[in-house]
Parts: sequence; structure tokens; C-alpha cells
Amino acid sequence: MKVCGYTPLRNIQSKLRFGANNTSHEGEEASLHHSFYWFLASQATISLGSRITRQALPLIAVVSLGASAGDLGVMQALLTGPAIIVGLVVKKIISRIGAARIAKTCLLVRGAVLAFIPAAHAAGILNLTILMGAVLLYGIVAAISDIAERSLLPAVVQGSAIVRANSLLATSDASAEIVGPLVMGMLVALMTPAYSIAADAAGFLIAFLCMRRVVPQVGYETHAQAGDASGWRLVRSNPELAGLVMALLSSTLANEAMRAVYTLHAIRTMGLSPFQLGVTFAFGGVGLLLGSTFIRQQKSDRLGRVSMYGLACNAIGLSLFPIAGASPAYGIIWLSIGQLISDFGLILFLISARSRIQIIVRINALPNVFALLAVGSGLVTMVGAVGGGFAAEAVGAGAALCFPPFAKLLGITILYASHLFCRNAKSSTV
Repeated sequence: MKVCGYTPLRNIQSKLRFGANNTSHEGEEASLHHSFYWFLASQATISLGSRITRQALPLIAVVSLGASAGDLGVMQALLTGPAIIVGLVVKKIISRIGAARIAKTCLLVRGAVLAFIPAAHAAGILNLTILMGAVLLYGIVAAISDIAERSLLPAVVQGSAIVRANSLLATSDASAEIVGPLVMGMLVALMTPAYSIAADAAGFLIAFLCMRRVVPQVGYETHAQAGDASGWRLVRSNPELAGLVMALLSSTLANEAMRAVYTLHAIRTMGLSPFQLGVTFAFGGVGLLLGSTFIRQQKSDRLGRVSMYGLACNAIGLSLFPIAGASPAYGIIWLSIGQLISDFGLILFLISARSRIQIIVRINALPNVFALLAVGSGLVTMVGAVGGGFAAEAVGAGAALCFPPFAKLLGITILYASHLFCRNAKSSTV
């Protein structure tokens, strides 16, 4: 078997002979199995609840427990950091137990952890140490759940329908990004932050009930040995997959470097108010919705080009941030346009890249690839955040925002090189 004109290692071929994704409907209209809509309902519930938790946890720490800025930094690290460690071990668990079972179990555990926080607050035993422990456990389970759910999707939806499925998931996620803060504001107005998080705990129960109705069309358990090859070996065996993974990691590096200084630049350098800053984020949400709707019309054989176009659009939008100027009146216009363009391009890139990975990688090997991405993303997230902060201190926040577009250009170069390598070869599964 040749992949993009490149012959993978023989032992990888033998281990991955089972569970190939169905790509026989590339030219046909994408259709979605009814199980996917239960999967979508579960993910939409999780997305909305996650926005509540993302804002409620810092509020609980600050308002109820008197946390400092350093404590909030530690909390964020505990929430996102476990992905690095989890990615190293979870692939074997998913390959042997099955992504569907893991996903359902994680939903119950995440709900139970969140339900413990308001219960502990009501009992008067909640303190910063207990909250940090709950956040750490939630971060670990969330990292496992994320890998399992991404690996499960191609078992529910096959072929070109994966693109449409990912676009619908992205649309629900973008909608949650807009609606979530409003729901959180209403909950906090009605009750304390600690009790508002109970709504997310209940949401995980609803998500679990929806996930129970999901019936994978391709099983993991039957041929669990097909997932034995490491994600690194899979990436090395396929130039197209290697290009997609490296482009995703370089994009994550740029995103985190930008986020580390964006708010600082908008508030301190440009003088925007928190409300004006929120307006720019709202334009980003509109860009996400437009991008997820646009890509729904794209065929799976165009995903490579769409990913490059999306990343280029993302780079153009990011390049508007450092030239926004110091005037709030003009700055909010430039930042809003930049957010709209960059988030539109970003969602195009993410959906096309992830969909392409889910198409070209065999079902049972997907946990290994997504585990590798989780580890890599965790590492570059820390590098990007720390690097962006140091760059802002060294050259200023505005100048530091000049670096992320160049990281995006690196991703475009990688994708284009991969495209040139593969353009004369037939696409195949690895």
C-alpha cells in the first residue's frame, strides 16, 4: 500500500489492516446516521456547560475563596495541563476498552466532579485546596473525554459525511461561545457562582443520556490490536498526516502566543473597555459561525486546499491586530474585523484538517493520533503562552502580536509542501 507515493513500514501496515474508514462515498451527497444527531446533542450540551464552568471556576476562586492572580494561573494550568500526561497513556485504554464506553464514563465522572463543588460549598467545607483538587481531576477526565470523543466520531459517521458532521459540531460550539456567557450571567444573578456550576453538572447527565443513544457503525472492540502502532510512527509513515499534524501544532503555538498578549494590548495599549473587548470577541463568534456554515458545502477531496486557504485567512486576520493603533475608536474596528477574518479562517482550517485526519487514518488508530496531538498541543500551548508573555515584556504587546502570523505562515508552508508531495498520488488510508 502506498500513501501519497510513500510506502509505510510493513509492520504498521499489518497492524492497521482493520477498521478502515469508509471513503467510498467521496463523490456522493454526505448523509448522516441518526446516531450522529444524538452525538451532536451530547456535544452541544457539553459545549454550553463548558462555557459556564470556564467562567464559574475563577469566580468561585476569587469571590468565594479569595484566590490571588497566582492561584488563578495554577488553576488554569491544572485545567489544561493534564492533556500532556493523559495523551501518553490514554491511547491504549481507548484502543482496548472502546471510545464509546470511555466517552460515556467520562461524562458521568465530569458531572460528578462538578456536582461535588456546590455540595462542598453548601456543606461549608470548600476551600482553595479542595477546589484545586477538583479542577485537576476534572482536567484529567476532560482530556481523556476529548480524545475519546474525537476518535468516536468516524465510527458514527463515515466518508465525506465527516466534513458535514464536523461543521455541525463547530456550529454548535460557536453558538455556545456566544450564548454561554449570557447563560452564565443569568445564573450568577440568580445564585452564587458555586451553585451556578450545578447547571453544568446536570448538563453532563443530559449529555450522557444522549450519548447512550449513539450506536457506532464501526466498532473498536473487535480489532483492538489495530491501534497498537504509536501515533508518532503513524505520522512518520504518511507525509500528508505529518503535514496536518505539524500545521495544527504550529497554529496552536500562534494562537496561544496571541492570546497571551491580546487582552493586555487591547486594554492597556489601546484603552478599550471590557465591554468593547467583548464586542471584538463577539465578532470572532460570528466568524466561527460563518466558517462552520461555509465549509459544510465543501467536498472531502478539497479539504487539503481548504485547510491552506483557511490558515491563510487566519494569518491575514491576525496581522490586523498589531496595526490597530492606540485609538479606541479606530482600534475596536480593526480588532473586530481581525477577529471576524481570523476566526473565520481558523474554523475552516481546524474542521478541514481534523476531518482529513479522520478520513485518512483508520478507525482503531485514531486514538493514537489524537493522543499525539493532545501531547503536542499541551507542550506548544505552554511554549506559546510563556513565549508570548516574555515577548510582550521585551518588545511590547503590540510588537509581540506581529509574531503569530509568521507561525501561521509556517503552517501554510508545511501544508503546501505536503500537498506538493502528494498531489500525483492517490489518497489512501494509513
